[in-house]
Parts: sequence; C-alpha cells; structure tokens
Amino acid sequence: VYRLPAPGGTAPEPPWPATVPTAVTAQPIDAPEFREPVAFGEQRCYVVRTVALAPDTTESEATAPACVTPQDTFAPSPPQGLSALAVEGAINLLWEPGTEADLAGYLVLRGSPGDATLQRLTPLPIAEARFRDQAVVPGVAYEYAVVAVDRRQPSGNVSGESNRVTETAR
Repeated sequence: VYRLPAPGGTAPEPPWPATVPTAVTAQPIDAPEFREPVAFGEQRCYVVRTVALAPDTTESEATAPACVTPQDTFAPSPPQGLSALAVEGAINLLWEPGTEADLAGYLVLRGSPGDATLQRLTPLPIAEARFRDQAVVPGVAYEYAVVAVDRRQPSGNVSGESNRVTETAR
C-alpha cells in the first residue's frame, strides 16, 4: 500500500506515477484491508500494488488512486454525575469532566421540571465542568442537563444529555 500526495485536494489524474514515493506498509500485507490512524479533515490518496515474492520480488502496476477525507462524526460521551445545589441567589451545577482529546466544552440546558426539551442556557461551550446559574428566581424550580461538544468545525458534535437534575432556587 502506497500513499500519494493529494495535489490541490483532489485525486491525482492519469497517468499515475510509475513509481510511488511513499510506502505505507513496511512489507506486503496478506489481507484485503489496510488501516492506519486518521487525521480528520486531511485528504489521503492511496494506490495498491500486487506483490509476487518468488522467485524474485516484483510488483504490479499501481491501481487507480483512491482518496478519502475522514470526517469527525463522533460526539463526545454525555457528561456524567450532574448535581445541583441551591445557594442564596444561585444554583450551582457540578459534573464529572469528559476525557475526550477533542472536547471543546459544555453547554448547560435549563427548563421547568418535566419539560421534554430544555433550552440552552450558555450560548457557547464553557470549559469548566461546573456552572453557576445566577439568573434564577427564588422559590422557582429549575431542571438542568448538560451536553458535551467537541472541536469539529464549523459546529461541534454534540453529545446526548447528562442526567437531569431539578433544584429550587433560594
């Protein structure tokens, strides 16, 4: 398996190079598939050659290039362990931080107890695994959940909701 440079972000046009500069496998592989770590958003083009090992090592002509641009479609895991604590004039939220390498932050959602859909309370992801909601009215119950967002551009992949918690403001 060989990797070709992807000029201009498109598959190379015929005629393909007679010699391919970058071997991706150190030796011939005996399987109809090949795997390597991906870089999301980075196009890679490959060609394959059949190898005959006996009596001398010879390679066939290269296949037509196959180009792929992997896209990150994987949402982070939902935040775990959301808890709420009412204090005078605010409700404090706390949850376990995520461990994904591409985690951008969290969106806090709020509504009334029993609401099927909670509304976004934070317009942009927050980095910390805690939030202080000071826009509360004493004596009113609020229901909260948190979602995690990754760094995928232009908008991140969003996890499912955390557990929901209900707390009454003081």
